[in-house]
Amino acid sequence: MTILIKPVTTENLDEEMEPCLEDTPTEKRAEFPVHCQSKKAWFKIASDKYGVCGFLAYLDGRPAGLIEFLPVNTVPYPTERPKDTVYILCAYVRKDSQKIGVGRELLSHLTRYLATTPVESFGGRKTAAVEVHVPCPNPEWPANIQFPAGSIEFYEKFGFELKKEIPEQQGYLYRLELRHEK
Repeated sequence: MTILIKPVTTENLDEEMEPCLEDTPTEKRAEFPVHCQSKKAWFKIASDKYGVCGFLAYLDGRPAGLIEFLPVNTVPYPTERPKDTVYILCAYVRKDSQKIGVGRELLSHLTRYLATTPVESFGGRKTAAVEVHVPCPNPEWPANIQFPAGSIEFYEKFGFELKKEIPEQQGYLYRLELRHEK
């Protein structure tokens, strides 16, 4: 078993969206091309402006998971916008690739990348922290978006701490302070 992490680019964006489709009913997949074009347009704008904003995990050469992120000042945010913080928009691992380290590799790669890479939109500073909104489970949601950014337990294993409960968004805001080597 080999896990390879690559930045999401316009060349592999279709592969990045593949894991999200695993539970999509066939009749809903017809809508995918329209969604794909919208996502490609958004992704091009975001990556041109902010640089790398996603990583894709390949398990034995097959797309197995993804993580998308942007500077917190660019996304709808439930509270004050902390300085030099990245917000995880989505983190997802295919069901057949869960519990074998794919999510752990994605998040580890992301935190290493952010701790060592200066961010232009942060004035060339490195990322100070990573935040993520983790929703409460909702049985009315489809299984593939139950935890679109991962579960509370997943983030707590990495040292994320509860920053704030957000009742109006039915979830929690978790934060991880990054350590920078000098």
